[in-house]
Amino acid sequence: YAKHGALVDAETPATKLGAWDRKETVAMLEDALYAAKLTSYAQGFELLRLQDEEQTKTAKANGGGGVWDLDFAKIAAIWRGGCIIRSQFLTRLSDAFKANPKIPNALLLPDLIPIMVKASQPWRNIVSRAVLAGLAVPALSSSLAYFDAFRSGKSSANLIQAQRDYFGAHTYRLLSDPEGEPQHYNWTGIGGTTFSTTYSA
Repeated sequence: YAKHGALVDAETPATKLGAWDRKETVAMLEDALYAAKLTSYAQGFELLRLQDEEQTKTAKANGGGGVWDLDFAKIAAIWRGGCIIRSQFLTRLSDAFKANPKIPNALLLPDLIPIMVKASQPWRNIVSRAVLAGLAVPALSSSLAYFDAFRSGKSSANLIQAQRDYFGAHTYRLLSDPEGEPQHYNWTGIGGTTFSTTYSA
């Protein structure tokens, strides 16, 4: 971008921050970093859980061998003891998983809920200030987006099925009947009633 003067502002993004109270900003940043870190842990453990469930389904379909049956409490303890992470919070996370081994997402652990509630607004303040100042904070902003998507019963992600149905006739399911028959809508008026189905290649 340095070669394209029209795209480079004379001021650096940091000079646009304005008069922030240093003490208040540091406190908000601590909350934001902590919340983002916990969310990244939760997302990581969710990926492990989903893969564990998929592996279990595959194993059962193939005769029962190869089930992972991951112990998340033990995984957190192992990471605490010998991984590059070694975060002290992993000890609390390990204890929490021992008490709630089947919880679907670590953000639902009783120990985490009050922490996330407290940190939520400072986290948003830091991300919004950074965006307005033109500062890239990808870890903080992407983890906040994951957190908001996770806590939202309905979001823009619900439109993905409709978009897939529009361009590829992949069908969608109704919120009023999530287990019912897949639906297809003729979005353009010229697409007819043909829709995508499974096939063997």
